[in-house]
Amino acid sequence: MVTGTPFFSIITPCYNVERYLKECVSSVQRQTFKNWEMILVDDGSTDSTLSLCMELASKDERIIVFHQNNAGVSAARNKGLELSKGQWIIFIDSDDWFSDNAFDTFLKAIDDVKCDRYIFNRSSVNKGLKLPLSHLKPHKLIRSGKELRWFAIDMLYPYYDELINDVKVEGIRGVNCSVYNSHTIKTNKIKFDTNLKIAEDAIFNYDIIIHSKTIMMCDIDVGCYRINEGSVMHSYTSNINIINNQTINAYFARTKELIETDIDFKHAFVGMVSECLFRAMKLNLLHPSNKTSIMNRMINLKRLIKNNDLIKMAINNVDPAYLPHGKKEIMLSLKYNQYLISLLLGYLAILYLTFKKEI
Repeated sequence: MVTGTPFFSIITPCYNVERYLKECVSSVQRQTFKNWEMILVDDGSTDSTLSLCMELASKDERIIVFHQNNAGVSAARNKGLELSKGQWIIFIDSDDWFSDNAFDTFLKAIDDVKCDRYIFNRSSVNKGLKLPLSHLKPHKLIRSGKELRWFAIDMLYPYYDELINDVKVEGIRGVNCSVYNSHTIKTNKIKFDTNLKIAEDAIFNYDIIIHSKTIMMCDIDVGCYRINEGSVMHSYTSNINIINNQTINAYFARTKELIETDIDFKHAFVGMVSECLFRAMKLNLLHPSNKTSIMNRMINLKRLIKNNDLIKMAINNVDPAYLPHGKKEIMLSLKYNQYLISLLLGYLAILYLTFKKEI
């Protein structure tokens, strides 16, 4: 039995995960470090997830269950933050799991250097195949003071940090497998933006960074992430333009002055917009479920750009030296109004990524 303030609060939003939840919870219970609480927030599940949560909580008093009407993952995480009592906050999705020694790894990092956020690596699992989700480079990196500016840039576009500093930070925009100082979050009233469907993690982490003194990044695998092909990041999305616009606006609201005065933030913002445009192609304009003609897709792409001044600004300010192959060619073709060519380039980029994933 654990008494007093828990050291870790593990926050887990749950929605229709009856197949996976036990594996996630068991991975927490297997940890040798026992001073934790796990908050399961059922987000209006329509299967047996809620009853499974209650069953798990009845057998372990460290597990807390809260049920709410379906409001999305951000609202569920915010409720978890509200209920949490731990000194350190850890998020994990209900279909993911921790490695057996994860909490020991977290404790060692906290003992070494006191930080506002600790970022760790994880593996991905897709169709039973386990692969590294990302390789952080260097193996260990601590940024403080003005150096934190680069982590803020990473929340916009991590490729830029790799290009300029040879620091590989792909994957750090997510919140899972990170450890957060609860005091930093609650003192500054940092929450997830419930209006966002994409990049809510990155926006949350950007808000963390601007209130942080020190952040550590470690290339140590502490868990597994299950790729969900049905999520908004992978499936056909008819309202992707609205979702992208919300994301771009949220980034710009936080970085407007920096974009106007700091060339690195400006390049990173252009890179982030290039990601949004490619996402619009992948999940809508060039998705197999889109049965409209090529002409209609060109019109929709043109309308997407015309209706968003921030996208137009990014395209007009594109510097191909700071974008990877694929995105640089797409952005340049859009700059010169070559919509058919940009769609063709997008199609080739999607084929390449699909082939790369298959091998």
